[in-house]
Amino acid sequence: MKTKKLISMIFLIVLLLSISSILFAGRVVSSQTVVIKAYITPRTTITVDDSGTLFFSSSDANLELSVVDTGSTTLLNVIAR
Repeated sequence: MKTKKLISMIFLIVLLLSISSILFAGRVVSSQTVVIKAYITPRTTITVDDSGTLFFSSSDANLELSVVDTGSTTLLNVIAR
C-alpha cells in the first residue's frame, strides 16, 4: 500500500513539473542570415516603334548607346565595357 502511494506521488510530481515547464517555458527567438551570391547576366533591349523611335533599356550600367541620324539611315552604336 505504501509503495502504491509512493509511486502515485512520484507520478503526480513528474506530471506537475512537466505541465509547469510547458506553461512557463520561455520562447526562444533566433534569426539567421542567408547570403546568396549569384551572377546576373546583363540584359540589353533595343526596340524600334512604328515611327522609328528607338527605346533602349539595360540592366548593365556600363553600356553606352549613341544614335546618329544621317538622313536616310540611322546608325546605332552600342558600347559595352
